[in-house]
Formats: sequence, C-alpha cells, structure tokens
Amino acid sequence: MPIFNNHGGKGESLRGQIPINNSDIELIPEIVNNYDNITTILTRKGLPGILYEKTLEDGTTVYVEEIHNKHKELTLVSMRKIKRPTLLGANQTNELTPI
Repeated sequence: MPIFNNHGGKGESLRGQIPINNSDIELIPEIVNNYDNITTILTRKGLPGILYEKTLEDGTTVYVEEIHNKHKELTLVSMRKIKRPTLLGANQTNELTPI
C-alpha cells in the first residue's frame, strides 16, 4: 500500500510525524464518520478532494480522499499522523507538507 511506503517508515519521525501502521488504516471509518475538521482541497492531480482531520490519543491523523465523479467513488490519496505538540514545543507550528 503506497501509504506505508510514503508515511509508514522511520523517515516520518524525522519529519515530526508518526509512522502509519495497520491499526491506523482500520481507523479510517472512524475518521471519516467522526472527523474534527473537514476541508475540500485540490489534490496534486488537480482533482477535487476531501481532507479529514481527527485528533486521537497519539496525535492528529490527516486522511485525504480524491473524488472521482466519473466512477462515483472516493479514493484514498494520503494519510499521515502528526505528533501532539509538547509543552516544550508549544510555540512551534505543525505545518503540513503539500499532498
């Protein structure tokens, strides 16, 4: 699964993020049905998309789907987890890299 290749390894820690694992994938229905924030976006392909954010115990999970009108379906594009800021890092920002 591309998510594991892009956001599942040790490199995520270097970016200040938490690697995605199988239990995160299982949470997708919870994120989509009970999101904390939702935004419409354009993906890298220029297609309309939906960005969901859900804060969980280990951080904020960001899940992105592309809208494919022709086939009337939503397709997973990206998923990442951002660490919760610590008291020492309270003045830092957790800016997302483009999807």
